[in-house]
Amino acid sequence: MSASIWKIGGYDIIVNGDGGKPDPKISEHYILDGHESVLHYFGYGSPSRTLTGHLLDTSDDKPDIDALCETATPSTLTSDQGSEGTWVIMSIQWQRVPDIKRTKPVWRFTMELKKA
Repeated sequence: MSASIWKIGGYDIIVNGDGGKPDPKISEHYILDGHESVLHYFGYGSPSRTLTGHLLDTSDDKPDIDALCETATPSTLTSDQGSEGTWVIMSIQWQRVPDIKRTKPVWRFTMELKKA
């Protein structure tokens, strides 16, 4: 996947990785004095996805995106192919990337999302 500009909550992010996984709710019960376990299916949780990319912090967007995460605000996600629906940012990991050509920071991120 090549990098492209997406939006989360109206803020531009450069995404170069997008992945996800289903979230089945399964419990495993061990039978006493047995040699096997029994699985019970209870349904599934909201879909989740992980975005990786960069934020060119030209207008101090990082604190606003952090606030979306801290308040669990449902936010519209728009990819290079259109609307991806409404998602809640569950967590963000930031790492500042040196860039001598810019006066504002460049941030590498990994963002965990859950479907709202």
